Amino acid sequence: MGNITAGVRHNLYRGTFVVSGSFQLEARTGNYDSSSDIATGLDAWSVIPSVSIGTGTNKFFAQANVGIALRTNDYSHGFQANGEVGYKLFDRAWFIGRLDFIDSFENGDVNIPVGQLSTLLYANDQEYAGYSLKAIVELTNELGITAGTGGAFSANLLPRKAALSFGLYYKFATKNVQ
Repeated sequence: MGNITAGVRHNLYRGTFVVSGSFQLEARTGNYDSSSDIATGLDAWSVIPSVSIGTGTNKFFAQANVGIALRTNDYSHGFQANGEVGYKLFDRAWFIGRLDFIDSFENGDVNIPVGQLSTLLYANDQEYAGYSLKAIVELTNELGITAGTGGAFSANLLPRKAALSFGLYYKFATKNVQ
């Protein structure tokens, strides 16, 4: 199991655009298996406050988020930012572009097991500037498919190569409560 995260979000302003604040707590629930050198999360608690802003219509949306990750157990703190723009080109097709940025403050000095450094999973001071593109096609009101790609312009202790993803989703029926 990885690090379990719980959070709250509160609307701060609603007008032509929406501003909200959030607070996430990431528990120190990941572990490291020395026989495989696999880590499933940071060996630290994280507190992540952030602010988001967004706007949209029935054919377009844009949103951005900035925050800071404060970590225990001598892991470095870090700055996080992302932005996303989506456009509904056809009646049932969305095209979305996203940029992500994580920068380490490099203020921690955690001792990572040597074996874990061979996999670089959840190493200290990981950083990247990345991109992703995604298409979502609604086949029916409940069923749809997704396809995407993403990679990094630059990265420290993380891969940069682009990856492809494909998915199928189902929307469960919801009741409108008056």
